[in-house]
Amino acid sequence: MIVKPADAGEAALRLAAREEELERLFPWLAAAVERLNISPALRPRLHLALEEAVSNIVRHGFAPRATGSVTVRLERDGPGARLVIEDDGKPFDPSAGALPPIRASLAEAQVGGSGLRLLRHACDAIAYSTSGGLN
Repeated sequence: MIVKPADAGEAALRLAAREEELERLFPWLAAAVERLNISPALRPRLHLALEEAVSNIVRHGFAPRATGSVTVRLERDGPGARLVIEDDGKPFDPSAGALPPIRASLAEAQVGGSGLRLLRHACDAIAYSTSGGLN
């Protein structure tokens, strides 16, 4: 469901914090970047950042069988764009902490564990705050 935007330079989506809800992200993002006239050059980075952040919130931010929600806003920011993601899950700052080392070979690589690296690579800046039970 697309939540009515606060103004013409913003689009918002609210999801239940469940895996099956993740399939709603990309159709929403495709429509939002078109409506907001976001540069095609930025769209792959927005897609990657949105996928990594929201899927990790849904998969790791809530206790098993807990209910919760995630709200995503896309805002025009001059020639750029800003993703704002709010959730009521466990506090977690994606901008803090060291990243795991990059494996020297494919044989040493493991599935998972690269989401924060991808997120940090896709974004020019990441800010985190928590207030009133929301991250």
